[in-house]
Parts: sequence; structure tokens; C-alpha cells
Amino acid sequence: MNQEKPLPPPLSACRKNTFAFIALSIILFVIYSNSYQASWHFDDEGNILDRKAVHLKALTLPEMEKTFFRTNRLYRPVACLSLALNYYFGGKDVFGYHLVNLLIHLTAAIFLFLFIRHTLELPSLRGNYGDWAYPIALLATFLWASNPIQTQAVTYIVQRMAAMAAMFYIMAMYFYAKARSVPPGSRAGFYTLCILSGILSLGSKENTLTLPIALLLYEILLVRGISLKKWFIENPKILISIAIGMVLAGVVYMYLVQHGNPFSFMTGYEYRVFSLSERLLTEPRILIFYITLLLYPVPSRLCLSHGVALSHSLFDPISTILSIVLITCLVTGAVVMSGKWRLLSFCILFFFLNHLVESAIIPLELVFEHRNYLPSMLFFVPLVILFLKGLSYFSAKPAIRVMLGALAVSMLIAQGHATYMRNFTWRTEESLWLDCIEKYPDLYRPRHNLANYYEKQGQYQKAISLYRSALKRKSRNNLNEEVVTYHNLGAIYQKLGNKKEALHYYREGENIHPLYGPIYANRGVLFLEKGRIDAARAQFLKAISCDRNLASAYSNLGLLRLITGETASAIRYLASAVKKGAADAKVFRHLGHAYRLRGRYGEAYLMFQRSLKTDPHDPLTWLHLTELYMTLHMDARMQKAVSRFFRCFQGNLQPMRRLIEEIAGNKGLSEILLPNRAALLSLLAGECRNRARCYKDLAAYCIQKKGEPAKRPVHPNCSLLETDP
Repeated sequence: MNQEKPLPPPLSACRKNTFAFIALSIILFVIYSNSYQASWHFDDEGNILDRKAVHLKALTLPEMEKTFFRTNRLYRPVACLSLALNYYFGGKDVFGYHLVNLLIHLTAAIFLFLFIRHTLELPSLRGNYGDWAYPIALLATFLWASNPIQTQAVTYIVQRMAAMAAMFYIMAMYFYAKARSVPPGSRAGFYTLCILSGILSLGSKENTLTLPIALLLYEILLVRGISLKKWFIENPKILISIAIGMVLAGVVYMYLVQHGNPFSFMTGYEYRVFSLSERLLTEPRILIFYITLLLYPVPSRLCLSHGVALSHSLFDPISTILSIVLITCLVTGAVVMSGKWRLLSFCILFFFLNHLVESAIIPLELVFEHRNYLPSMLFFVPLVILFLKGLSYFSAKPAIRVMLGALAVSMLIAQGHATYMRNFTWRTEESLWLDCIEKYPDLYRPRHNLANYYEKQGQYQKAISLYRSALKRKSRNNLNEEVVTYHNLGAIYQKLGNKKEALHYYREGENIHPLYGPIYANRGVLFLEKGRIDAARAQFLKAISCDRNLASAYSNLGLLRLITGETASAIRYLASAVKKGAADAKVFRHLGHAYRLRGRYGEAYLMFQRSLKTDPHDPLTWLHLTELYMTLHMDARMQKAVSRFFRCFQGNLQPMRRLIEEIAGNKGLSEILLPNRAALLSLLAGECRNRARCYKDLAAYCIQKKGEPAKRPVHPNCSLLETDP
């Protein structure tokens, strides 16, 4: 008698979860494997690269506390501290930032999986979904985590703020779900973790203020299993109290952030191209657009900067009223049908609730893909349930089941491939903004930002062409943003020596935005170069009055004071420029020179070293060091410094000649910034003669190819033959 072979025991919950974690890790690391070297973009500059507060220098409490504030206001301290720690360990190398972003995304995906699975195993849902909890949770999480729309929150470094906030948010939801399903004596620990996660979430980004409402909906619909309509009727006082509490919490938070005026953020509409009513009318259309992106997230539809036509009334365009009706039906249906379709209702309300903060009255820009990161976390749960029900329905038709399974696998592969391909667009500033220009050619921002990229690369003609092209575009995000374009055009022409064009564009910018400080800071330099000291001083003071934190205005005013011999005042202004974030080698050089004139040689040496750390090939700084060593009679160091001066030019005599002519001919500011001019010129003359003799001897050595070879000549002072240390 043949005995049937016993079936293997089912996998334990722990092993299933382990498989899910490993699978999620492998897939996410694969589809984001080409993102680690994606460059800095857009808001990365203001939030990380140029923000000294996050340039953590030591792991001390006072240093870390500095990262919590921006212009003396509390600003997303948890996310900013994480960026500061990245900077401490890796500086400006993008790899570490991308790795942490991906780990945050993976952690969010793991807790989302755990939350969905645990929710489906609640007593109120176990009968319908308990047997399917694991595949539903795993597939819904895969669809969310691998969706290309999430690249803006994962690959775009600064949007770690959105990803980290969502990670802590879903952790809080999971810990609350655990607390409501364990014996009362074991709940305190999970409630504590829930509160802590909620605080960390709010400390990462303010849109997570909705967490208490989400927890309330979770408690009513999924833990207690009752309809919202019934609960609202039975508990009106609790509902009103919660609503008032949320409003007060938001007001108190904004009071702390906005220094006593919780509604000062509304002043942002003064600079927007849309009014409050236009924003409220346009956002429903954007929410529907977000839904279509989640359902059909091909890279050709994704963009950092989307072009959106404003809604001016309910019927202009007609899609406005249609979007409002559709959203109203979805939300109303979710409330009315919450007794029968509790899970579906919760997923719908979760999506719209978590879009509320960034899609309501705050004058933020209208559309960004990263805003879907948190709201979309449960978006795919109903779709996966519908798909699995379809598989179950066709249980007697294996061919159809195979086709549906193949379709699902193909969709997952296609979605992962789309994410991988989308990451290529984030590779450089050029590729990102070219992508935006291709998709939305009428937008101002992509052309301006691409021009800014070319300007930084020294491709000035390309930059000028794109800046001018941007000014012809009417689709803008800010009424005053074109002032930056005029300023940048003026700055390019100033670099190219075309002072007439520079002044023209500065005037155009001033007409648009009379309080834009950088225009006055740059125009003052033009006056200074013409010897118009009083006019330059007035421009610099005007720049400071427009922006008390404008480092360039302080550094330029410090330079002016240095030129006029007011060294004590020069030190004060230059030191202020450094404190306010100036990192230009010239600022440190000027400050070092001012210290040297005051006889503070040690501080002068330190400033020159900081200048060389910023730009090790700045010939003027090496001349300043040469002059300092000459003053201190440190001949050996003086010789090394002048040798490094020559190496800065790498054998290119033309720029060296121009600089020496400037020093010798009292041109520009060199005679003021290098007061010991005669001694320096004498020293440079001697070094040039040494090099001439050295090369003459080498020429003779090379000519002698036959006979007794000459002794190899090496002149003791020919430092061009030395190697850099």
C-alpha cells in the first residue's frame, strides 16, 4: 500500500517576512543602481550645498543644533540633521546621500508591507482578506516602491525630506496598528513608538500634520469596523474637538516657525502667478493628474517641472468642474460606503487626506511628483485586491489565470525598467533640464536653470542664449523670478568685460524687483573698477539693506574698505561675509591681506591657507603668501611660495604676463592689494631669469646627441622641474 507523502509545513510568518524584505531589497537596489552618481539638482543648492548650517564639522550637540534652524527659524530638523550627517562623513560626494535616500525608501517599503499585512489581519478584515494578506501586502508594496513617480523623492537628494517624513509616518501607523491588536498590558511600548515616529515625521516635513486624522480614520474604520457616518452621528463633540485641536496645533507650529505670525506664509501669494482662488480651483485637476501618473507612470510623462494651465473659474477650463465633481464623488462615496467597503474607503481618504496640506491654501508651487510619495502608499491596495479576486474568479480557467499572472509580472518588470530609465534623466543638471524643455518647451524655469548650469561650466554663449530664450517664456512660477535671469545675464557680461551690457541688464532687473540685493552688489563692483568709490559704497550698502544675509555685499564692501585703507572696518565686513557663507577664495585672500596690514600675521597666514584650500591654483594668494614670508624673513618658505605661483600657470605665459603687467603697471587693484610691489617684482624678475637659464641649459643638453654627453644640468632654483608635493 502506497503511503501518501506528507505536504511540507507552511512557511512561518517570520520566514515570509524575511523573504519579502530580501526581495524588496534586491529589486530596489537593482532599479536604483544607476542613481548613486546623479548630480545635485535645483533645491539641493539652497538646502545643502550653500547652506552652511548643514555643513556639520563636529559631532557635538551645539553643532548639530545649528542644523535645526534656517534663518533663525526651526526648519525640518530631523531631515536636515540627516543631511548634515551625510555632509560630515562624505562632504559633497553625492554617493552617500543617494545611498541613505535609498535606504530610507527601502525602510519605508518594509514598514508599508508590514502595515498592510497587519491591517488585513485585523479582526474586522480577517474574514475577507486574512488568507490573502501576505500576497496583497507584498504586491501592493512592490507596485508602490518600484513606481517611477517615486524617483523624485528618492533620486532627488533634497526630497529626502518627503521620503523620510513618509517613512516615519508609516512607521507610526504600523506601531499604532500593533498597539491596537496586542493585549492591553503590552500596548504602552507600541504607543510610545507611535508617538515618537509621529514626532520624527513632523520634524522631517510639515505635511505629516495629518497623521492624527489618519490614525482616527484607521481606528474607526478598520479597528472598530464601524462606518464613518455612524461614528460622526454618535460622536459630534469628539469630532469637533479633534478638528479644533488640529487647527490649534497647526497654528502653534506655524507660530513657532514663523516667529509669532502663524499666517505670514500667506504673503507668498504676492509673488505667485496665481491667486488663492486660482490655486484652489487648479489643484483638483492636478490631483487627477497625479492619479493618472500613478496608473500610467511612463518616463515620457514624468518631469521635474510640469506645465499646468491655471483654472480661472469652475468652467475655465471645463476639466476644473469635472475634476471637482469626480473628487467629491470619490470622497463622499468613501464616507457613505464606509460601512460596507471599509478598506477601500480608508485607502481613498488616506490619499486625499495626505494631499490636503500641499494642495490647499499654502502658496506652494502647484505641482511636484514627490508630493505623491506619502499619499500613494495605499493607492495600490484596492487594485491588487481586485486583481487577486480576478485570479480567484477564473480559478477554473488556468489559461486565463496564467495570462493574468504573466500580465502582472510584465507590469512589474516594465515599471521597474521605467524607474531605472528615469534615473538616467537625473544623472546631470543638463540631462534633467533638457528633459523638461523637451516635454514643456514653453516653461521659463527649465531654460533658466539649464542656462545657469552652462554659466557655471563657463559656456557663456550657451547660457546667454538660453537666458534670453527664458525671458520670452510667459509660463512662470513666480512674478519676480525673471529678475534672477536679468541679474545672471548682467553677471556674465560683467565677467566678459562688457560693462555696458552688464549695466543694462542690471537696470532691467532692478525695474522688476527693486529690492533684489545681488544686483547692487555686482553693480557696485563695476563702479569700484571705474574708481567711483562713493558710488560703489552706496551700491553695497543698498545691497545689504535689501538682504542682511547677502555675503557678496559684505565681501565687496570689505574690499572697498581695504582699498580706502580702512583695514579695521574691512576686517569686520569680510569676517561678516565669511560668517554669512562666503566661500570664495578671494574673500579669504582679502581678509588675510587685511590681517597682514594690521600686523596680525598668524591670522593672515590662516586666511591665506583657507583661500588656497578653496582654490589651490590662485596665483594672487601665492603672491600674498610670498609677500608675507618676505616680511617675516622666511626665505625658504618664500622660495617655495613663489615657485607655486609659477606652477599655477602650468607653463602658459600669457595669463602670467597679464597679471605681472597689471602689478607692474598699476592697473586694476593689484597695486593696492599688493603694497610691496617693487620687492615682489624684483623677486619675480630673478625667478624668471633662473628659469630662462635653466631652459637654455636643457636645450644645449638635448642638442648634444652624439659624442660625450654633457653633464645633466639642473639649476638649483628651477622649480618648474620640481614635482608637486
